[in-house]
Amino acid sequence: MIMLDDRKNAVITGGSSGLGFAMAELLARQGYRTILIARDPQKLDKAVQALKQREYACAGFRGNVASVTDMERITTEVLSTYGRVDLLIVNASDLHVNLVAESSYDHLKQDLESGLWGAIVTAKSFLPMQKTPSKIVFISSALGLMGIAGYAAYGSAKAGMIHFAETLRRELKSQGIAVYVVCPSDIDTPQYQAEQQTRPAWMQTATFRGTPMPAPVAARKILKKCHGGRFLITITSDVCFLIFVTKILPRRIRDLIIDIVFPRPK
Repeated sequence: MIMLDDRKNAVITGGSSGLGFAMAELLARQGYRTILIARDPQKLDKAVQALKQREYACAGFRGNVASVTDMERITTEVLSTYGRVDLLIVNASDLHVNLVAESSYDHLKQDLESGLWGAIVTAKSFLPMQKTPSKIVFISSALGLMGIAGYAAYGSAKAGMIHFAETLRRELKSQGIAVYVVCPSDIDTPQYQAEQQTRPAWMQTATFRGTPMPAPVAARKILKKCHGGRFLITITSDVCFLIFVTKILPRRIRDLIIDIVFPRPK
């Protein structure tokens, strides 16, 4: 039975913690019904209960965004219960930091499947429920704008996400469905903290990264900018500078700057 009310519905993948949960919390305060999708049932239940305890409208669905079966099951349930999606936030991804030569095939595949294939499956699955006007927001990364040692699969997934989002934007423009892609730098999330613990030795002493942005601050900046005709969203000056350098300077100068600033194995 479809719940008929005036409340807007926001679906957030990877919504049980970190940036995804911060965006869910902010959207709930703005009056959205938040629909969280995550793999870990314990984290998902905890996140849903945390929002419900504050009397926010919220629901949780367990599933892997890279699984077509899982996403088709979830979208069927969401459609039958809520009828439509006004805002889709494609946020789920995995991250394993290591050199390609020292990475397992499973980790490389997992980063690509969750970050790129999962984004494609999520967007395609929910498209039938998005009506005019609605929005799709892809959470990419500054690492999708450049190739940094140690982030081959993750960076490739995020770069592919940017390309996919740009294509989808043009396909949906005449339908009144707005598409945005966000390229943040470091955000203080459980994934970021785990990354710090697993970075290889040659990366541990690197000073190229500043203080990560708190997830609630990042969520507020992202959602504030997802309006109008601007497709690529940035929320920090360092990413703005990177985009400027990429557009203005010759490729060899850009590469030289990146080689100097970012660590590489000796």
